[in-house]
Amino acid sequence: DCLDHDLKNAKNANGETALTLAAWKADVSTVKFLIETYNMKPQEKGQSGRNAFLEAAYGGKTEIMEYLNNI
Repeated sequence: DCLDHDLKNAKNANGETALTLAAWKADVSTVKFLIETYNMKPQEKGQSGRNAFLEAAYGGKTEIMEYLNNI
């Protein structure tokens, strides 16, 4: 098992989760991985008060928004 089990609940110094950061800056495969492998919750909010869907919208990530809207 090479998964970092602390990643699911970890937050950076700004209070953002791996999922909210991925939704804002990464691609849909990263977001899918975090949700499907780590069972991260898309509705969890980061420091900004935005959940993964809103972070994707903020970052202009329409493919991520579509994925999150359909799960």
